[in-house]
Amino acid sequence: MLRQNNDNGSGRVDYLLSDSLKLFARYSGAVENASLPVALPNRANLDDADPRNVAIGFSQVISANKVNDIRAGFSRLNFLYGLPVPSV
Repeated sequence: MLRQNNDNGSGRVDYLLSDSLKLFARYSGAVENASLPVALPNRANLDDADPRNVAIGFSQVISANKVNDIRAGFSRLNFLYGLPVPSV
């Protein structure tokens, strides 16, 4: 029997430093619990995961036709029981 439960959450903050400078930060996370039918022999049927994502950005308007935009991010997908690997 296939069972999947997902709880997701996200938040974002925007901050206007001045008329030409903007900053943002975002966080997203989830808790994923799944029990999957065994499709391949000798593989685990639990597929619980804990994904996380963070991003920040900075924008500066330099002139009417120039914008400096910098963004950085980090993403992680953690399988709580490890990746299912066949046990031969």
